[in-house]
Amino acid sequence: PLRAAQQLYQNIDPQNGGFGKAPKFPNPSLLQLFLKLGITHHQSVLVDHVLFTLKQMAKGGIYDQIGGGFHRYSTDAHWLVPHFEKMLYDNAQLLEIYTIGYQLSGFEGFKEVVRETVAYIAREMAAPNGGFYATQDADSEGVEGKFFLWRLPEISEVLNPEAAQLIRDYYQLTERGNFEGANILNRLAEPLEIFNDVEHHPQLQHRLKEAKEKLLQAREKRVKPFRDEKIITSWNGLMIGALAYVYQVFGREADYQLARGAAEFILGSLRLPDGSLARIYKDGQAKVEAMLDDYAFLAQGLITLYEADFNQMWLRRSLELMERAMQKYSDGEGRYYIIGDTHNLVARPLSGYDQAIPSGVAIHCQNLLRLAAFTGRKDLYQEAVRILTAYSREMEKESWGFASLIGSLDLYYQGFQEFTFISEGNAVPEILGKLREKSYIPYRILAWHNSLTPDGTAHPAGALFENRGVIQGKPTCYSCSSNKCLEPVTDWEHLKTSINDFQNNLRNSGG
Repeated sequence: PLRAAQQLYQNIDPQNGGFGKAPKFPNPSLLQLFLKLGITHHQSVLVDHVLFTLKQMAKGGIYDQIGGGFHRYSTDAHWLVPHFEKMLYDNAQLLEIYTIGYQLSGFEGFKEVVRETVAYIAREMAAPNGGFYATQDADSEGVEGKFFLWRLPEISEVLNPEAAQLIRDYYQLTERGNFEGANILNRLAEPLEIFNDVEHHPQLQHRLKEAKEKLLQAREKRVKPFRDEKIITSWNGLMIGALAYVYQVFGREADYQLARGAAEFILGSLRLPDGSLARIYKDGQAKVEAMLDDYAFLAQGLITLYEADFNQMWLRRSLELMERAMQKYSDGEGRYYIIGDTHNLVARPLSGYDQAIPSGVAIHCQNLLRLAAFTGRKDLYQEAVRILTAYSREMEKESWGFASLIGSLDLYYQGFQEFTFISEGNAVPEILGKLREKSYIPYRILAWHNSLTPDGTAHPAGALFENRGVIQGKPTCYSCSSNKCLEPVTDWEHLKTSINDFQNNLRNSGG
């Protein structure tokens, strides 16, 4: 896996971030691979490139500076002029990556991107009864990007002279504009001196935020781009997982409720008459047989949701989805088809290659490994090994297209770090909250059991709770990796030391 990442590193754009030349896509699968391998293999150049890319994208026109959320791609190499369409799947993947970026760097700008993007999703993409819509078009009133562009007189109409000047200076706006006579708001140019250290000037931040909110309110009165109100299971799975992870790090209840509401809606409403999972919900009706990525991404989202609220139902449902996926899409030898066998095709296409979203088989493989770690089921682990063996040649030949499967392979080699918490009481222990908030550990599972509740062995992750209890009445963390367990700890400082020990062990073992 590390060799693949080093090959991919040859394709980076060191000036602008990201990969390759125009048109430039965010490539979340590559960013995720760089983060995982950068941390586990102690390759800081990989992590540094991701953090640099995130900063450049957040400054560019590809990011909606007023309303939050990312457009689909940049037509140039430096993220200025986007194709203005917004996709649910891009925003889901980037939400998680920006959250990880904040964990690794503490950079407040990443936190702001997460906050604004979640606000965009809640405002524009959340369906009233749960679930998320698919896309927002690039055009409004027949003009590409019209909804998002600003001319100087429009800004002066909305803001008082002082606030208008602040916005003009912050985004360095001009009469000529940078796109068909209007301005795509961006911060790619060298900032004026007053904004050099804006993160450390709360009063200036407040004035900017106030002005941006007024511009957003004014923009909301414009004719909005067409919204495709299909609810697609796989894309919703990505957003459920992203919001659950955002909640784990930032602790905002509204983010969790969005994720949970979507999960409940998909599980309850996206069903075909025979009870099987549907791919699409539109106009009050579930339709189209689900594909592999629908099962895989939804299962992945539910596992992350379990690590947010520790409701064992999510683990049970993810296990059901995964077992159904094995029945419907496996060729029996480790390869997986994209669609079921009910389509009467001469040849069923195989999963494997990443597109704008990861391949279904890569996420399915990660789910198998995660759920094997939760449950102790060897059959799940063995199926993951079959997948990695079956696709080994493709991973070796084409790292760009198989980045997500290469990430699964690295997970297989490294193994999970398991954190099992036992406490007495219904509240999530503080030590667990600190771990979620402060530590990015690429391959980890979290389980929690309240020892005052009935027997934990009936829990899907019951094997993790066996013969484990609280120490001195305090919430206790049991941490294991590669069949080696560290001493149980009851406070965050000792747990932090345990995590560092684990990372050092990885380094010493050549991980």
